[in-house]
Amino acid sequence: MDEDLNRRAQEIEIRGEVFDLLPERCAFRRSDRTLLAADLHWGKAETFQSFGLALPSTVIDDDLARLSKALKTTKAERLLILGDLIHTPRGVTLQVQERVESWRLLHEELSLQVIRGNHDRQFLWPDKWKVQDIGTELRDEKFLFTHDEPELVTGDRFVWMGHIHPVVNLKGGGDSLRLPCFAIQANVGLLPAFSAFTGGASIGPRTIGQRVFAIADANVIEV
Repeated sequence: MDEDLNRRAQEIEIRGEVFDLLPERCAFRRSDRTLLAADLHWGKAETFQSFGLALPSTVIDDDLARLSKALKTTKAERLLILGDLIHTPRGVTLQVQERVESWRLLHEELSLQVIRGNHDRQFLWPDKWKVQDIGTELRDEKFLFTHDEPELVTGDRFVWMGHIHPVVNLKGGGDSLRLPCFAIQANVGLLPAFSAFTGGASIGPRTIGQRVFAIADANVIEV
């Protein structure tokens, strides 16, 4: 992995495997060179535009650029999306489709796999996006990857999921910050929403063994 990114990321070990928590709001699994991201919500600004709200159309460009940066610095070979790749079908305008198509051409060799979330469960992926549809979850020997909390976890699998959009509230000196974060518990890891154009749910009181990693600008900091 890029040395500069390595300095800005946080390395954690889960089930004997190393993951890098990245300031680009995604996690990198070293063993199979997989980048994990959740809740990209492509087309969210365009969805609001369709209702008459004058929001900028540059949101997806910023997110695609950040995603490309994470792919380049990690040299990931697979991108696994843990749900909500899009926001709504009506927000996937022709312009959004074309921007994603152009981005996909920059990463033609990348395996792009999508676990469906509640926002994109019925969406038909455009052919030129070259998406491999995984369904609602993906399991291997050690991990379960899903969007929302699974109904059943068998064995000693660790669950990686999105959907919650976790944020942490930091206070000090009469001031406060609300930052996206990774929340890592004994058996569950919550990814932050990849899209910067989302709200978030403040994580509750710390449980025993829970670790929280806030994303502060270009750094990931354990708090």
